[in-house]
Amino acid sequence: MTIKQSNSINRNEIKIIGVGKAAIELLERMQPNTIKNTDLVVCDIDPINLSKSSVESKIQLEIEKARTLTPVTLFEKDCHLNVELDMAIDAAINAFDQIDSLITANAKMAILIANVGDTTGTGVTPVIAQIAKKSGLFVAAIVYTPFNLLGENAKKTANYGLMKLSDDCDLVLVIDNNKLQKLYGITSLKNFAKKAEEIVIRLVKMILPLETINTNLLDLRLFFKEHHDDKNLFIGIGEASGKWRARQGIEEALKNVLYYRDDIEETTNVYLDISFGNNEISIDEKAEIKRSIIQNVGKNVPVVFSVNQDVLLEDSISIIVVAL
Repeated sequence: MTIKQSNSINRNEIKIIGVGKAAIELLERMQPNTIKNTDLVVCDIDPINLSKSSVESKIQLEIEKARTLTPVTLFEKDCHLNVELDMAIDAAINAFDQIDSLITANAKMAILIANVGDTTGTGVTPVIAQIAKKSGLFVAAIVYTPFNLLGENAKKTANYGLMKLSDDCDLVLVIDNNKLQKLYGITSLKNFAKKAEEIVIRLVKMILPLETINTNLLDLRLFFKEHHDDKNLFIGIGEASGKWRARQGIEEALKNVLYYRDDIEETTNVYLDISFGNNEISIDEKAEIKRSIIQNVGKNVPVVFSVNQDVLLEDSISIIVVAL
């Protein structure tokens, strides 16, 4: 197997890895200093997808007829759904040394972005997660699940990918494309991609332990440590500006659901990530947000806050609610 890669950008402690065509395109749009102090890496089997990306660090996986599973003892080979998925997994396993040297050098955290439901994203991403985890990195995955119109096979493939990711990721954040379609209605593919990109960027910034007022990485790690049942997970996101931005932002976050669960009632833990722009969030605004949460879950449910500044928000605030 020939792996083509660039090591010219490999100095930051946080690696963001886009796996498969959709994730590569997303990282391409993430390029203009959207998220600083990170190394971007793109990975795919298709060289055409990689050649179109200006991201310098690339891993090209190649399928060979003869499979040489040198590091197979490090990975569980279970029953896969189709031959193509098997081959994608084998391609990633065969690239163990190259992937390890590129994504774990100087690293403390790996954030994986992919579509689960397609072959490359589903097969390759869990292997990269295992490699990162075995090197002691904090591993997070932000993944999309397929549209219903793609059928049951895509859904089964996605569920397989989520199951494998939960084994080696410290946290898995899932965006259901069907939920996004419901939120944003009928829109062009370009506008839909832009909305999806904005959400991924916010989730990445939530994970990053940079410039935080309340250090959120430890809280987030502990929050997810004992919870891997995706169907109990609520993820909602909202943004608002103006005099009533706190009230409107939390209302939007409780309404704009990204994954399986539709409400936070009867949840036992709530994690709130709040970002503000030029105008710092006030004590009164923070109290109003907490009151809204308590109205839904009760006063005995612990609520963990992380508050961060993001100057790109200007006078707005952005709120992410994660509940289990």
